[in-house]
Amino acid sequence: MKKHFSTEQLVSLTLICGLWNLTGRVAEALHLVVEPPGERIAFQEGGE
Repeated sequence: MKKHFSTEQLVSLTLICGLWNLTGRVAEALHLVVEPPGERIAFQEGGE
């Protein structure tokens, strides 16, 4: 990868991948519901 990216870019890419992985793990641990594509989660009955 060093052939195509600078050290700074590799560090940034590693950080972004790690944060993306972290958000998935936190969402799983909190049992968060994923919104279906094109729809919204109804938080209250009768709400839009």
